[in-house]
Amino acid sequence: MTKFVNPPDTFCHLKFASDPCCYTEHPLVSAVLPIKEKGLIFGTDVAQSTGAFLRVFLEGLVMRRGFTLIELMIVVAIIAIIAAIAIPNLLGSRKAANQSTAIANLRNLATAEETYAARYNGSYARYFGQLGFLITENPSDTTTNLVRSGYHYYLDSTVSGSRVTDWWAYAVAVTTDDGDYRYFVDKSGVVRQEGKTGDGSNVTQKPANKSTGQGWNPIGQ
Repeated sequence: MTKFVNPPDTFCHLKFASDPCCYTEHPLVSAVLPIKEKGLIFGTDVAQSTGAFLRVFLEGLVMRRGFTLIELMIVVAIIAIIAAIAIPNLLGSRKAANQSTAIANLRNLATAEETYAARYNGSYARYFGQLGFLITENPSDTTTNLVRSGYHYYLDSTVSGSRVTDWWAYAVAVTTDDGDYRYFVDKSGVVRQEGKTGDGSNVTQKPANKSTGQGWNPIGQ
């Protein structure tokens, strides 16, 4: 048979001979793989010989020994460090996304209310379903509070007879992990915010009245 000679700097070498003990040897893992057991045939064709060589080489890379305790501890320590860095960043990104969504939703709500009032002679919508706001438009839907993207939305209004003469809305975080602010908007269209105070639980609570939200800091339009 043809002998296949590797450059001296290769990690794995094959020996081809007529001897039935022809084998492959990988010095890094001390693995001896009998050629005949692998069902490999090495001919004179270079491509065929190279393909067979690569197959045996890759099989030889599969080490049969396990990890040492020190190696395992190092891997666990690296994973713990990466998690400690990544998790706070992920939580911060989620909060920022929730807050941006809440601001955008309240601005859209203000626009929807003005459009509704123009259609119904100055009477505003009392329920989200009348506006199709975050839910399917359905005039008979009496939903005035719902949860979307980490925020709880509340729609309040003043009713005089059959007309809704005033409205305002809040977006408060479902939990303190969902947002650092709570938001308010009324028919002026100005969205206002209040950040965490005390233990931060205020951002998850709906204010008792409209005047509370009106005292919050306005967000640039």
